[in-house]
Amino acid sequence: MKNRFGLRFEKYHEPQEIKLSDNNNKDNNKVIVSDNEVNSREATREKLLKAQYIEYQKKVELFREQVQILRDEKAKFISEKEKFEDEKRSFELFKNKIDNIKKQVETEINSLEKQRKDMVEVFKEIEKEKRNLKFQVEKLEKEKEVLKKQKEDFEREKREQKTNNNFLEKKLKSQESLFENKFRILETELQNLAVQKEKLEKQKAFYKQVSMFDERKEPARIEENIINAEMFFIGVGTKDSAKKRYKDLIKIYHPDNIAGSKEMLQEINKEYENLIRRFGE
Repeated sequence: MKNRFGLRFEKYHEPQEIKLSDNNNKDNNKVIVSDNEVNSREATREKLLKAQYIEYQKKVELFREQVQILRDEKAKFISEKEKFEDEKRSFELFKNKIDNIKKQVETEINSLEKQRKDMVEVFKEIEKEKRNLKFQVEKLEKEKEVLKKQKEDFEREKREQKTNNNFLEKKLKSQESLFENKFRILETELQNLAVQKEKLEKQKAFYKQVSMFDERKEPARIEENIINAEMFFIGVGTKDSAKKRYKDLIKIYHPDNIAGSKEMLQEINKEYENLIRRFGE
């Protein structure tokens, strides 16, 4: 018989009486085993029990070692499990962090795309403004040529009228001063336009990279309904400067002067009133 530890125990049997047959005696007398034989059997049984006990002790020790190994394996498994749980939590935190970074990157990309579109629109506006300034420069150049011709005519008139009286001479000097003033204003405006044109060129270079995202160019329309008087108020930024410019223009374009023009004076008055209202706001 084996127990759960794998030990085998022999079933002990009490010594029994041995029956002796006597062929000559038919009554089958019972013979009792001698004391020596009983002692021999007891010794054999004791040796067997000791051997089984030693085997049992060995198996118990082996079982204890196996139990300890299992306990160590269990502790190692628990440690590995805790480590895995920690790594799992770290991975979840890392994953959440990556998701947040991804959302931030997507938000930044959308913001940059919006800025790019806005800069494209600004670039188009700059191109449009550049064309308008170019148109105004060309117009001022033409006006300058006209004034130059008027000045030459005036110089010729001056030479022809040189012999006239002092009153006429004073008047001519006054007209010359008016023409010089008008010419100086136009030159100043041309210089201002040149500065603005240079600024626009720098801005165009800055936004040139933006135009790479949108190769389609929308043609800018040139406003054709520009009042002639507007060019004489270019560079005016305050109410006081507008008044000063208006006084200078009145001296030049008053109908009583040689270069005077009633229509131009009306346009100047109209533009001046618009500026005063705008500055007044």
